[in-house]
Amino acid sequence: HPLPTANAGADIYVCIGDSKPLQGTGGTIYSWSPATALSDPNSDAPFANPTDTTIYILTVTDNFGCKDKDSMQVNVLNLPTITSGAPYNICDNDTIQVSVAGATSYLWNENNTLSALNIPNPLAYPSITTTYIVVGTDDYGCKNDTTVTVTVTPLPPTNIEGNPSICKGE
Repeated sequence: HPLPTANAGADIYVCIGDSKPLQGTGGTIYSWSPATALSDPNSDAPFANPTDTTIYILTVTDNFGCKDKDSMQVNVLNLPTITSGAPYNICDNDTIQVSVAGATSYLWNENNTLSALNIPNPLAYPSITTTYIVVGTDDYGCKNDTTVTVTVTPLPPTNIEGNPSICKGE
């Protein structure tokens, strides 16, 4: 009997903490090794959730007991590190530009005190101290978030005291 043709699929990328399915073909019985971080090492399509980049070897067996092997690599990517600028402090009724970096796209939490939700540096104009959450996504689709707080200092109260009237020339 001819050997089956094992195919473990192309190498893939996975964000640390996420899982992705593998897809093996070529046999009737499947065995992936190492079995570490696989949902079912005896499935043709287990989910892989490794914490480090791992090479998986797929062994396929056909109905006649003939075997073949193939390998693929699951590359584990770190999450982007989203950083924000210095502490943000404004007086009541002021506006400040907040800023984050570390990703290729951004999404700020829904809030009606930001000029835009999908840019790294929107204008913020809160009337009270507000903490915003921003999610940054890198080129591989890995996501991470951070918070940005804008502290609002109320304006001091003003009072006019004394006699508000004056004589001409004073």
